[in-house]
Formats: sequence, C-alpha cells, structure tokens
Amino acid sequence: MMVQSVNAMADSPEDKEAWKLTLFSKWYIEYLYESVHEHHDAEEKIYFPWMITKTTIPEKEFGKSHEELMSAMAEIKQCCAEIIKKGGKGCSAQVATLKEKVPKFDVDMRAHLKEEEETLPALMRENFTQEEEGLIVEQILQAGGLGLAKKFLPAVLLAAQEWTTDAFYSDFVGSIPPPIKHLVDKYFLPDFENVVMMMRDAPTLATEPKLKRACRALTD
Repeated sequence: MMVQSVNAMADSPEDKEAWKLTLFSKWYIEYLYESVHEHHDAEEKIYFPWMITKTTIPEKEFGKSHEELMSAMAEIKQCCAEIIKKGGKGCSAQVATLKEKVPKFDVDMRAHLKEEEETLPALMRENFTQEEEGLIVEQILQAGGLGLAKKFLPAVLLAAQEWTTDAFYSDFVGSIPPPIKHLVDKYFLPDFENVVMMMRDAPTLATEPKLKRACRALTD
C-alpha cells in the first residue's frame, strides 16, 4: 500500500491537501523506518548471532543486503523530513523523489524478504525447537520494551502478510510469546489499523482522518 499511496500523490500538490503528504511522511519516519531499522538491528545483533551457534546462514545471492536497504530507506526518510519541515506545501520536488525511490525500494525489499524466507525457516526447523525460537524472540521484544513492540510487531505482521508466504507468516506468529500476542491482537493491531494505516494511506483518502489511539496508556 505504500507504493499506492505514493502513486496517489499529485505531481503538483495543492496546499489544501498538504495533510496527505505530512501524514504519510510522519508514518514513514515514525513507524516504517523505525520498525525496519529495529528489525535490522535485532537480526544483526541478536537473531543471526544466535542462529550461527548451530548453523550457517548462506550469503545473499540476489536480494539487497540490510545495509543497502537501510541506505535506500535513509534517502526516503530525508525526503519525508523535508516534507514535514515544509508542512506539506510546495513539495513537488519531494513528491517526484518519492515516486522515483519508493517503488524501487519496495521491489528490493520484496526480493530481500523472499530470499530470507526461502532459507531461514528451513534452518530454524532443522536446528532449533519452537520453544528455543520463542525465547530468542522474547529476548528481542524485551530489549525494545512494549513501546517498540507496539510499533514494530503490527508493522512486521502486516508486512509479512503482504510480502511473505503463508508458511513463513505462520512460523513467525507462532514464535511470539502468548502474553505479547494477546496485546498485539487486543490492542496493538487495532491501534495500528485505526491510526497508523490511516497515516500511511492518507494520500489515497478524500478527507483528513481523525486519528484516535486506542492503547497509549499501555506503552507511554
């Protein structure tokens, strides 16, 4: 949906629709960029070092590396920061940049995740139990706290539904500790769908949405 939102942006946006650009840009910086960045750090600092205690992770052959993806994301983040600074007005140049960079990033991210899902689940099943994986996932979540889990897990779950296979998604959901899964289902996902996704989808909307968070008290 990120690509659809960017494609929906007018090449020369009117000032009265500045909210569309600013909401999308805030979503990208505060949610997508931060979530992917934390996911990258968790994999590099916790998950992959844990995996190589029992197995070898193949080098990537086709998909972009984490570093290349994060570099592309940083360029998009800078563009979004410029939009926010300008209040969404007079942002034709920034819109052109988004329309150039976001579709390419989307393609590269899909290739990256496809390569991971074709190798990591099989390595997990062959070398670790579901209980062992659950413990390392819990360690990752504890490192970030509930505030990060609120942003990170719904974004990852929804991205996994869109970008990965059913089997990969099922394995990932099964690794989430039950207490955290309860918070995700009851609070985090509804909040994400009612607030965060509205920010992401703002360029496709006819009227500015009223954003009301459902679970601020749990994490703030």
